[in-house]
Amino acid sequence: MNNDFINTMQIEGAIGQTVLELLERKQSITLPYLLEALREHSTDDYAQQAEKLLKNAFTIQAA
Repeated sequence: MNNDFINTMQIEGAIGQTVLELLERKQSITLPYLLEALREHSTDDYAQQAEKLLKNAFTIQAA
């Protein structure tokens, strides 16, 4: 596997874990809440990569 694929899998795992944490706290699952929670628990670079991935996913879903 190449590093980009592995990195994307790790980011997706972190996003999934963050969603579970938000659900546990009975908090809405919106892009702003998700990004804020990701920033709280990860490095700036990792949070930026997750934000890029999420925005791309939300854009594809909206299309």
